[in-house]
Amino acid sequence: MFAAIFKHEVKHWFATPSTYVYIASFFILAVGTMAGASGIFGEGTASTARLANTPVSLYGFFNFFTKLLLFLVPAIIGGAIYRDYRSNIHAVLYSFPFNKRDYLFAKFLSAFSVLAVIAAAIGVGFLLGAQLPGVNPALLAPFHLGAYAQIYAVYVLPNLLLFSALVFAIVTFSRNVYAGFITVVLLLIAREVLLRLLAGVDTRFLAALLEPFGEIATGFYTRDWSLAEQNERGLPLAGLIVYNRLLVTAIAAALVATVYKYFSFSHTAGSFARKPRNAERVVKNNFDSIIKVSLPAVRFDYSFRQRLNAAWKLSHFEFRFIVTGGAFISLMIVGALFVAVSMMQMNPQYGTRLLPATWVMLAFPILFFSLVIHLLTFLYAGILVQRVKAARLNELVDATPLPNWVLLLSKLLALIKMQVLLLAIIMVAGVIVQAYQVYYDIELGHYLFDLYGIHLIGFVIAACAALLVQTLVANPYLGFFLLTIGALGITELPRLGIERLIFRFNQTPEPDFFMKYSELSGYGHALIPYFVYKTYWALAGLLLCCGALLFWIRGLPESLRERLAIARARLQQRRALAVLPLLMLFLGAGLGIDYVEKKSPRILTEQETQRIITEADQRYGKYASMIQPRVMAVNVNMDLFPEALRFKSDGVYSLLNKSDQIIDTLLVQHAFDVHTKYRFNRDAALVSRDTAAHFDIHKLRIALQPGDSLQLHFEVESIPNTFVSKNSNVEKNGTFITSLIYPGIGYRPDQTTALPTDSPALRNHHRSFDSDYITFDATVSTSVDQIAFAPGVLQTEWTENGRRYLRYKSIGKATHDYVFLSGRYQVTREDWNGINLEIYYHEGHDYNLNHLMRGMKAALAYNENYFSPYQHQHARIIEYSRTLGNFAQSFASTIPYSEVNFMLDIDDTEAGSLNLPFLGAAHELSHQWWGHQVLPADVLGAKMITESMAEYVSLKVLEHEYGETKLRKFLQKARDIYFTGRANDAGAEKPLMYNSGLRQSHIPYQKGALVFYALSDFIDEENLNRALKAYVEKVRWQEPPYTTSLEMVDYLRAATPDSLQYLITDLFEEVSFYDNKMIAAQSTLLENGKYQVEIEFAVSKYRVSEKGEKIYADELGSSLAAISNGANATLRSLPLEDYIELGIFGENTSSGREKELYLKKHKITASHNTILLVVDQQPAVAGVDPDVKLIDANARDNRMKITGVDLGNR
Repeated sequence: MFAAIFKHEVKHWFATPSTYVYIASFFILAVGTMAGASGIFGEGTASTARLANTPVSLYGFFNFFTKLLLFLVPAIIGGAIYRDYRSNIHAVLYSFPFNKRDYLFAKFLSAFSVLAVIAAAIGVGFLLGAQLPGVNPALLAPFHLGAYAQIYAVYVLPNLLLFSALVFAIVTFSRNVYAGFITVVLLLIAREVLLRLLAGVDTRFLAALLEPFGEIATGFYTRDWSLAEQNERGLPLAGLIVYNRLLVTAIAAALVATVYKYFSFSHTAGSFARKPRNAERVVKNNFDSIIKVSLPAVRFDYSFRQRLNAAWKLSHFEFRFIVTGGAFISLMIVGALFVAVSMMQMNPQYGTRLLPATWVMLAFPILFFSLVIHLLTFLYAGILVQRVKAARLNELVDATPLPNWVLLLSKLLALIKMQVLLLAIIMVAGVIVQAYQVYYDIELGHYLFDLYGIHLIGFVIAACAALLVQTLVANPYLGFFLLTIGALGITELPRLGIERLIFRFNQTPEPDFFMKYSELSGYGHALIPYFVYKTYWALAGLLLCCGALLFWIRGLPESLRERLAIARARLQQRRALAVLPLLMLFLGAGLGIDYVEKKSPRILTEQETQRIITEADQRYGKYASMIQPRVMAVNVNMDLFPEALRFKSDGVYSLLNKSDQIIDTLLVQHAFDVHTKYRFNRDAALVSRDTAAHFDIHKLRIALQPGDSLQLHFEVESIPNTFVSKNSNVEKNGTFITSLIYPGIGYRPDQTTALPTDSPALRNHHRSFDSDYITFDATVSTSVDQIAFAPGVLQTEWTENGRRYLRYKSIGKATHDYVFLSGRYQVTREDWNGINLEIYYHEGHDYNLNHLMRGMKAALAYNENYFSPYQHQHARIIEYSRTLGNFAQSFASTIPYSEVNFMLDIDDTEAGSLNLPFLGAAHELSHQWWGHQVLPADVLGAKMITESMAEYVSLKVLEHEYGETKLRKFLQKARDIYFTGRANDAGAEKPLMYNSGLRQSHIPYQKGALVFYALSDFIDEENLNRALKAYVEKVRWQEPPYTTSLEMVDYLRAATPDSLQYLITDLFEEVSFYDNKMIAAQSTLLENGKYQVEIEFAVSKYRVSEKGEKIYADELGSSLAAISNGANATLRSLPLEDYIELGIFGENTSSGREKELYLKKHKITASHNTILLVVDQQPAVAGVDPDVKLIDANARDNRMKITGVDLGNR
């Protein structure tokens, strides 16, 4: 009977149109995804780009599509068993002569086969998408069938098997297919909870073992792969992955076995109860009594008000049906757990959490939980629309004297109530978490406005669309699938050229603006465009509901022709006239938005700006080296209007021809996001004006002689905000504007490619391209209740016409980059050796003032002690609105600092956390030396002098202030971020001394810190700092030609012993990595009570070319190779004369500190090594480079436990 049932089921599925819809949908999506990744839409041309069809890329694509496919599991797997219950044919089937093994396994395997076919269609779609005309061959690797097969067999099928088994069990015992959908959502939420609970370094193994998709296990082996390795290597099939896949398969098998064991051919749902309940017989005894019943008088009321009341009461009935279901209650519980765990910020990066402010509670769970709410809306829309039909009550309901709109409105209201309830989970969980963490600044008004004023409207609009689709599609599973695909597809419309928001359903200009809420400035202007677009889409939602009314099934129509005929009949003149005002409002709103979008000025998107800049660099890059007059003095007036969210500024540049050449052509480059007007005080004819690139060329009537000067007068103002876009970066409180708004002289490419040996490029320093050192004078005005800042010393302050004015002037040398800030601030001040330290902060944000102050003091002490005196009489940190960013930046004596850093929950007693406010203040203040006093040329490697050195100083002050434990945490995080950055970086990695800038920030920041720390460890901190001090003394306040990384490295090379000169090459001049690993470690107790430890280890060093290729041979072709039985592999390496640290450690002390028994550097000349060491106490762990001071590509195998050996057997 198994074969007969299996054949019947398969035949049924492939006779159902929805099956082909599923296959076609996934196939088309897969084709489009692969074609897009292969450059058919124009993306990606560089040879260093991520290839589209490598095993790693295919794994990512398959992983996404598998998660999408999970939402078909209830429809197919659950539908296979539920179909018999829904049609009530199970009563007949269960009387047939087949056993439950044949019945269950035929049902399950036939449905699973359909899923497997759909999954296979995805793979075929990927294969075809890579072959379409128009794809970029440079983005494609050779076809490898084994990669498809491995992913399909190792990941796709086991993942589908697990979810299929679980859904099959749930639907079989509950006899409710919708419980299967809830189960999928529950498991996805549970996975997110698991990832957050087990996200720490110490729990990675457990997370990799338990995560159901195998992502963590796979990432355990691939997370450090560079882009080149991802393009070349196949997916691993190693320990953790195998264990994870076996565990997933075992759980799936156990679930199927559970179904088999407890399933019975009964008319009622299954039960896991071991003992039946005691049955009691109920006997009636009122046969001889007569009960008089008084019936109320019937009153017919068909008024509009009464029908609204009926819709409201019916919505209670529908809502009760949703929330009293066991599946929904389970989802509420797991959802609340997810929200709470998200808010608790388990295992945060750097071990440091944000304080549980209300905006933090709202920000952490909302994105994922919004996805859950959308999915449940799509699901329950279908359930409610088809509910009466599924209960066979549709004919009864259709006969009631209620119009269709009452029935539809009741279901819409029920969905809205469900959404309100789900959003309430976030509010209740947030308040509980805040109270648990003893944070009582609870803003209930903020919760209510954010959840119900901002988010709910989008969910309601989605509910309107869901009701229309589920009304049109009689199959609720297919409707759910189409809605899910549609929601995902809308976000991809810009890739197809549909970028206008009025054509992208339920989308808004800045969809994540609520994530940027600031306690200084609230939501800012972004609220206005949001509500404008949501109003427009709400009108569309009402029209969709009208469409649902047209196709609402009342009676017995089934065919499309019948339903269209009924819809036309319903669209009578009276009803059409009723809908016409709504349609006119919608079209009018769309036309109004369209007009404002087209006619009003706006700032460009990041993608638009980057495209223009790239084209401009190709067209005007030749002007980058053209001699131009230099800015010598800047005098500006900046008027900030926080209430109006705008600014207006004017000023004068004093320009001087410092060259020995005659200048007759002037180049002016001005900003994209402001309105700029300017004029010279000499006659200059406009030669060309590129309004897109904001680049102008002028010809002087009288050329500028060497030593001659002129002035540039300019006016700059913000682009006005409109009701459809935010254009100004002025906030009501906490404004932060840099000098990038002002025009520049000359042409500066987007990113420098000049080498440190490029002499013309050494004329410009990295902070500005049109000046050397300048004098700076600024008058800043703001609202009377705010204080404004600019770099320099405050000269005078006054109030005029209800506004506050402050004048700042530079003392000493300043660079042509500066900042303006304004806000309502509290201030704390301290004096450090005659230097006034100030922190301006928002009222109530005083949590980390002591950490910020200590960071400034520590940086001052370290830099003054080792390098040079501080150049100013004051230093100030000023908080700005996080709406404008989450970073800090260092200007002359002035450090704007995002409010996020004021809201961190710092616990210095926690070993796993880092004091980020302390580190950030130290880093930024260190730029007053590394980036101001030492001013590098605008060439490759400049960031090594500025960012790497600032990171090095902050690392060292952390070590001196907090000790080695915190230092190790810092280095570990730096390694993680560096290797993660390498893995995600599409560009080639250059050596540190040639790094290209902040687009590869993991190089100058994290790698820079690792490099300088390693050098300080090898040659000693004091020796390194003496070399750096000599370098500072040489280049401090240097005029052109400016210093470069080559000059700095020369000083480091001179301080490094001959035996360690290879470090300079490896750390600075090449991209070098080690792959050190322990092979074996045994200890023997000696007769004198000491322990002899024999450690076997491998050392491998290689370099990586700009193409990402590993190089194991030096310039002469020499390399090392060894075969180790313990390592079970051929060891390859560059020639070695390297000093590698070996360590032996005992059991941890009672305080948890590691007991160091032996730690010393050994000169290593071979790849495979065995060394005997003697220690005084019993050893527990041995390691090669145990603290990972070198840049090791795989630091997980640097340590291992030591096994004991009996002395008598030696």
